Amino acid sequence: MSAPTKDEFELHLRRLDDRLEAHVRLLDERISSQSALYTQWREGQQKLMDERDQRLADAVKDLRDDSTAARKETAEQVRSLKTVTVTTAIGAVTAIVGGNAAFNATVLSNRVASFESGKNTPTSIVQATDQLKQVQEDVSRTQQQMKVLLDSVTASGVTKNP
Repeated sequence: MSAPTKDEFELHLRRLDDRLEAHVRLLDERISSQSALYTQWREGQQKLMDERDQRLADAVKDLRDDSTAARKETAEQVRSLKTVTVTTAIGAVTAIVGGNAAFNATVLSNRVASFESGKNTPTSIVQATDQLKQVQEDVSRTQQQMKVLLDSVTASGVTKNP
């Protein structure tokens, strides 16, 4: 075999160059196609993540709103419970004081009636006086308890139910 001529050698190089250019163009096309597919896939993924993030943000907002409403409702129920408790305590103290006063009035009335009807003796006067002192001490003690209870109610800031 003889050595190729310059023209044959250049022709051979051009063919090789043309084939390489064709391969490079094909690779460029494939890379561009893959890049476009990746870009589309990435945009789709980003859209899905944005939708997921929005759903999560909405769920968190709903939970926050629900917990705020529950806290307000619980606070209102606690205030109502305090009002009922204080009202009941005041009513109980009033009933005790009123009952004690009625009992004291009855005892005193009976003692006075006994004295006036002549059935009393100096001993019964002393007993009545002792009982009256005891009743007065009971009333004083009850009034002190009521004052302490009213002071604690006033200090807690709870007012009467409208």
